[in-house]
This record gives sequence, structure tokens and C-alpha cells, in this order.
Amino acid sequence: MNVDRSDMIKPPAQHDGDTFTVFFEWVKSELEYGSIAINKESSSVHIIEKHLALMSPHIFQHFIKSNVGNEFLNKHMPNIKSNRQKIKQVKNDILSAQRHLCSVFGSDYVKVNNTNVGAKKNKVLMLDKALTEYLLNNLALEDSSHVITRLPIIDGKQDTIMSSQCETVSGYTLKSIPEKDTILNSELATLPPTLGVTAKETNKKLCANENETFNIFTGWLKVQIENGSIPINESVNSAHVVNQNIVLIWPQVLRKFANSIYGCRLLQLEAKHLTGKGQRKYIERELFKAVKHICSVTSDDFLKFGKNGCDKRKTIIGVMFNPELTSYLLSDKVYVNSDYITLKSIIDSRKEVKIAAI
Repeated sequence: MNVDRSDMIKPPAQHDGDTFTVFFEWVKSELEYGSIAINKESSSVHIIEKHLALMSPHIFQHFIKSNVGNEFLNKHMPNIKSNRQKIKQVKNDILSAQRHLCSVFGSDYVKVNNTNVGAKKNKVLMLDKALTEYLLNNLALEDSSHVITRLPIIDGKQDTIMSSQCETVSGYTLKSIPEKDTILNSELATLPPTLGVTAKETNKKLCANENETFNIFTGWLKVQIENGSIPINESVNSAHVVNQNIVLIWPQVLRKFANSIYGCRLLQLEAKHLTGKGQRKYIERELFKAVKHICSVTSDDFLKFGKNGCDKRKTIIGVMFNPELTSYLLSDKVYVNSDYITLKSIIDSRKEVKIAAI
């Protein structure tokens, strides 16, 4: 099923709606990109009893400090100066939408314990089923092992809060919530959608690659480049074009993917038994198995790059993709070579041509 998700991948800053809409579009974007990790020990977002739980006030503090939250609040709440008052206003606007679950005592926030001994007690805002599915793109993630609820929650109302037809609640609604059967094709139930490019389409465009990890990663990466979450040639830590091929600074991009909802789902299915570092190594091995990158003359998967500017002695590690994958990721757009980094490793031109022809 070919689903148009063009509206879903717009950066949150392009949505000039109410606080509820802007906040959750921002949360969705951060989860997809991996800027906010899920179910990590220090994360502000966890899965509890199959519901997305937002740590309060951490998630709201993060929002108002972000560019999206700062610009929105300055425009729509110009008279509120202190961050404490801004957080309070954002909380009130979100709570008024009634898209969360309450404790058995009727509290909007559910108290939780961190599983670490002596850890600080916290409270979370547990989102209803429909909103959870929307933010996670209908992916089923396991419950967090780092937090547990201290009291039961009331979840009987969640099925009446919002139907799959996206009814408004208390005057609020999220934009572009598709029906469930358009989010995840049953034929691809084990794979998350790649935000506009399904795994089947990715296979077709990249010479029928059967590597699921490779397909999921490249689909995620393509969307991040298209919506500007991973800029090209804009800073040392962004993606770059060198010798007309795209280069990813490593392991920064890998960490982002591992923290994204797609990376979390993939690792949950394929590498659950491994540690964080082991999981990243697993992704690396699977990506290199696809043979869509360019190696050095000594067959190194990682290439060395010099940092232009004042500190030219610093060496940066990166992965250079071949022309075929570069063209796909950049949607056939042509970029000039980056001014920030310079290739240090020696590449065998014959090997580059051979790889590009696979």
C-alpha cells in the first residue's frame, strides 16, 4: 500500500496551531529522529502498560527550550516571561484536551518509581491509546524496565476519547492522524513504515536489497534529510557531501537512529539481548553487509576526514555511501562538496566503481 505521508513529516515549526497540536507534533518529530530516546534510564519518555508516558516536568522543560517551543511561546504567549509560567501554561493547555489517563484518585499525573535503588520518584503524563499509537506510528514497543507505576490507572475511558476517524475532544484535535489501516500495512507488520517510502519501495529503488536493517535505516535517514532534521553541509556534525557522495559523521547519526522509534522497534525485534554498544555494533554490521558504502584501499569500512578550520589536526570518522545510495538519499539533488571536512583516507577509484555497480 503506497501511503502519502507528506504532511506527517513536516517539521513542527510549520504548524501554527494550538499548544496541544504544536507540542505533540514536536514530540512526534523528536521521537522519529531520535532526539528523545524511549525507555532509556535517563529518558523523559517511557512506555508504561502500553501507553506513552511523558516525564513531568522534564518533557515540558525540553519543549520550551527547543526552537519550536521557544518560537511558538514567544509568538502566542508574549506576556509570559518566566519559564516556570510557560511550563504551567503548556501543561494546562495539554491537560484541558483530556487525552491522558488518570490515577485511581483522579490525578492527572501518575506517580512512578524508578527501578534503580535509591532513585528519585517521578510523575508522568500517560497518554491515551489513540494518541500513543499516533506518536509511535502504530509501532508496538515493550514496556520500560526503568519505571513502574505506584498506583493503578483508570483506562476505561480511552476507547471513547477518540475514534480512528479523529474526533475532536474538548475543542482540540491532532492534525493528520490517519486511520489505523493506513499507518502500517499488514503485509509489513514486522517492519515499521519508513515515512513515505515503504520497505518494498526501498528494496525496489536500491536494487532489491533484502537487508531489513538497511531498508529501515535508509528509509529513516531519507526522511530526516528531506525534512531538514539531518542537514547537509551545514556544520561539522551534520551529514556532508564529499567527492559527490554523502558522508555520515559516525557514530552521531547511528545513535540518533538507535534512539528513534524505528531504531527502538528494530532492536527490540532483532537485538534485544545485546547491550547499548552491542546493539549499535549490530546495526553497523547489518548496514555494511548491504555493501552500499565506499571503503578505503585497505578495506576499512570507516573513512577518516580532516576538520577544516582552526583545528585541522582533528580526525573525524565517517561512512561514505556509494553514488547509487547517495542519489536515493538526496532525491537526485546535487550538492557542492562540503567546506567543513576533507577526505584523508585513500580510496581506490576502481573499488568505488565496482561497489557502485552492485
